[in-house]
Amino acid sequence: TLELRLLMSATDSGTAWDLRCLVREQMVAYLQREHPECLPRTRVEQLLAGWHGVEREGDAVSGFWGLSPLPGSPHVMMVNGITAYAWCAWDTLFLPGILDAEAHVTSRDPETGEAIHAVVGPDAVRAMEPAGALLSMLEPRPEMMADIRAQFCRNVRFFAGAASAEAWAARHPGTMLLTPDAGHELGRARNEGQFGMALHLPQP
Repeated sequence: TLELRLLMSATDSGTAWDLRCLVREQMVAYLQREHPECLPRTRVEQLLAGWHGVEREGDAVSGFWGLSPLPGSPHVMMVNGITAYAWCAWDTLFLPGILDAEAHVTSRDPETGEAIHAVVGPDAVRAMEPAGALLSMLEPRPEMMADIRAQFCRNVRFFAGAASAEAWAARHPGTMLLTPDAGHELGRARNEGQFGMALHLPQP
């Protein structure tokens, strides 16, 4: 076994944390790309095989429970200078609470193609354009877990206003329409229920 330690410094603790995360991720990416045979696989493969919400591109994990580094979703999140793609519009409202970071979100109304922009923090939706934007929502059901993206995520979208949202809902039975603020509060309650005190632990 070879242990590799990477030492670095930064001007403040926040920057040091970001730098450590970046270096770690880039180092793992380098090993995956150049020396994949050096990484443990059996235990990780068995673990991933038993998890819902894991997407794969060949041997690589390309997405996990709502977020992917690969394009392919209309819901784009910029967090601390990193671009990621959310599986559904609701993900962009509750993931900032898990990440404890502000997200700049762009999406599109599936009915009109109109661009939607938002700034979402862990505590609230801080900005939304257009101001009358709405969120479609479905009641999650256990049978959706087999293909959460197809059965749930693709139907949870942002809309520029009531007209396009209501047109979508009329064609998709079971759709509820929420304000982004209500969607954020629903996501906050979900985070608290799933992760509890872990959300409030101090960052290293």
